[in-house]
Amino acid sequence: MCAFPIRTLLVDPHPVVTDALTRRLQPPGFDVVGVAHTANEARARAGHLQPDLAVVETEAAGCGIRLIENLGEIVPGVTVVSLSSSDDPVRAAHLLRAGARGVLSKRSSVDGLARYLKSALGGRIALGARFRSELVARAIDGCLNADLTAREGEVFDLFGDGLTTREVADLLVLSVKTVETYRASIREKLALPNNNRLIHAATLRREEQRVRAAAF
Repeated sequence: MCAFPIRTLLVDPHPVVTDALTRRLQPPGFDVVGVAHTANEARARAGHLQPDLAVVETEAAGCGIRLIENLGEIVPGVTVVSLSSSDDPVRAAHLLRAGARGVLSKRSSVDGLARYLKSALGGRIALGARFRSELVARAIDGCLNADLTAREGEVFDLFGDGLTTREVADLLVLSVKTVETYRASIREKLALPNNNRLIHAATLRREEQRVRAAAF
């Protein structure tokens, strides 16, 4: 997790919303370093400010899936969380697959919002318990059904647990080069454009596995 305060970029077309969020996300936990009201502003602010966290209203024109993908490209490693007034699980699943670490309701309480954001920053998928299982299942269905070998699945799951390439190699008694070869094969099979998206997909897969295990 990033050190506190978390450098935060807010993206919403309505100044009244960004003003309210700024008041809710105060130091020492969060430091709102920038605000954007359009997708183009968000891209420019992200490139200049290099935030740790971007909280994005994804229902406004131009601020959906493509913007989430763009932010991940502009600031590698940034945690992107979607704020939405909709509970549509299909749209939320698309946002997760695009790279969002969470989909939260605009109606979340101050304490609830901060808790979910910190969970996302810690590598978990931040979703409301009410529809969590359905969302995660939809978001990673392609990953679970991909034609990975047993060893590729093992490597993929270890990345989902937060291990580095060196740590995976040491644990499996493999060379770093061999793990990198597995990683490249996984990316190709899952059509993932970069390693950041691979880590995100691996995290989603592990989260879904935990949800399924808890259901039994």
